[in-house]
Amino acid sequence: MEEPDYDSYNLAELQQVYHRIDRMRFPDRFKKIEEILNDPKKVEELRQKKSSHDDIEPLFQILSRKVKSYPEKNTLRASAWTFFGISVFMVLFFFWGRIPLRNITLYADQQTTLYWLVMGGMGLVAFKYLAIAIYHIRKNNKVK
Repeated sequence: MEEPDYDSYNLAELQQVYHRIDRMRFPDRFKKIEEILNDPKKVEELRQKKSSHDDIEPLFQILSRKVKSYPEKNTLRASAWTFFGISVFMVLFFFWGRIPLRNITLYADQQTTLYWLVMGGMGLVAFKYLAIAIYHIRKNNKVK
């Protein structure tokens, strides 16, 4: 097995390897990492070294940017019609007592749990579009 190039690691990566390495199986690697971490000059160099992942934007920032811009991409008309359409289907499926899917039909009295999970999922999607429609109405009317 090929030995990793610990010189290319930054301080955080090297500390992570130090705490997770199998010391019985790889005593020479452990010793090498320990020597690097015990040398103050090398530790200072490692602190200055950037990780290969430092330039990647954190997932939270990506998601928050997408969530904030999501209502802007959906118009009031599209959101309202989507909410209305899903709501009509939910009422029909509720009174009909079944939900036809691609390969199966869910019956309210036979597959009760799955039927209500699908209805709940549809309700959440409808609520999302209702919230976007309300956002646009409030934005257009400048309600505070």
